[in-house]
Amino acid sequence: MSFDNSKIAKCEKLLRAKNRCDEVKFGLLSRFAELPASVELMKMNLKEKCPEEYALVSRTETEDGFFSDSLESSFDSEAELSPEENSLVDDLMEHQNFGSMELPKYAKMLESFDARGRRIASVLFQSVLDWSNINSILLTDKFRLSGIRILFLFSRAMAFLNDSMTDGVSMELPRALVYGRRSLFFTNLAIGEIKKLSEVCPPVKGIITARMKELYLVADELQDHLISIYKIGESGESF
Repeated sequence: MSFDNSKIAKCEKLLRAKNRCDEVKFGLLSRFAELPASVELMKMNLKEKCPEEYALVSRTETEDGFFSDSLESSFDSEAELSPEENSLVDDLMEHQNFGSMELPKYAKMLESFDARGRRIASVLFQSVLDWSNINSILLTDKFRLSGIRILFLFSRAMAFLNDSMTDGVSMELPRALVYGRRSLFFTNLAIGEIKKLSEVCPPVKGIITARMKELYLVADELQDHLISIYKIGESGESF
């Protein structure tokens, strides 16, 4: 499976459209959230305020529950495996009695891909917990907004990493790459916000010194995560 740059560009365009729709939608919540038929009212406003983005998202994301009233609709049809996934299942079944037998090459790739993702996720998750505590215990009102922003950035980084891992093992490499880039982007933003806050808030500086080293390593690992996706795609190998 090689990379198709047009697919990557399409994923980027869709993600930007979703971000724009989310921005508008959250701005409408205070007006429509408690009203009857709030979803329909917000749809009408989205069509007016960002028609191009709404049309793109509606075409491609309705089945994923963008405006779904129930998660049950996501499970109405029986999932079917792609030819690549069927091949993977067949090969793994052949190697189920592992013993001294060597795993297929793509199974080793998957093992490494998963292990790295778990390491990154554990640090991002711990960072979310850390900043929940720092924000509620250490920061004064003057700095609390900065703390909330850092918490938000780590949460976004973790969410996009999850999407990247999910799409990576599902053979959706262009999407995995796009989501992985976003995870790295938000991680770097969080690091920058922490550095700025530590310069004006001494209590934070004393606490985060050790954590910053971990965050720099996570940023490096996220770059390795992206490189691994590239290598898998360019090699023609599938998981």
